[in-house]
Amino acid sequence: MINSIQCIRQAVIFLLLSPLLAAADNARLEFALGILEKTRAASTAQDHFENARLADPTALPLVSRAVSWRMAAGERSAAIKLYRDLAAARPEDLEVQLGYADFLDQQSNGDSLALKLSNDSLEAALAKNPGHPQILRRLFQHAQTATDKSRQLALL
Repeated sequence: MINSIQCIRQAVIFLLLSPLLAAADNARLEFALGILEKTRAASTAQDHFENARLADPTALPLVSRAVSWRMAAGERSAAIKLYRDLAAARPEDLEVQLGYADFLDQQSNGDSLALKLSNDSLEAALAKNPGHPQILRRLFQHAQTATDKSRQLALL
């Protein structure tokens, strides 16, 4: 009985949303379809989330999902590129810049290029948000592990 009610409800939702299905590049619709498919444990959920990200490439939650999937698939450089593109598209958004820097810090594993990119991102964010405590804390953590501590400390 409950399963038949669920099926009827999903069919009604699908019929109500079907005119919107023709509307290409609708990020919200693709995201909603992804959530629906995820509740059904369907394999197409990821495709809907990816379509939503492609329709709105500057949406942080969509990019975060795509980054997680790429990391799980072992595509580290593709994941970094997604975050880099997002950070470049939204340079004024502090949440995006901090997320990008944190992601690079987590993925660095001694990679000096990733640490340099993270540091550059934080320095650019500090220039736009002088004295912001979250930025200063991250830069101070970088200074503690950096070989050029005097330059980092002078910056702080």
